[in-house]
Amino acid sequence: MEEGANSTLSIARVGPADSGNYTCHLTTMPDQPATVHVHVLNGESLAELHHGSAELCRGGSCSLLLLLFVLLDRMQQQVLR
Repeated sequence: MEEGANSTLSIARVGPADSGNYTCHLTTMPDQPATVHVHVLNGESLAELHHGSAELCRGGSCSLLLLLFVLLDRMQQQVLR
């Protein structure tokens, strides 16, 4: 993994009310925030959509996890600039 900032956001029992913009600010670079818009979807999980199984992810947790990885990637790209 390249050097850069890492951040983790954990939300227990994620639901539609948790949808929205999530922003990270580095204390060393407060003028360059990384923002991602998170959509929490009801219905099939990411595992069901790709593998036909609900055992790996439940309640949209994989969708949120995927979006958090996108946020981390954006933060890392901004830090490396």
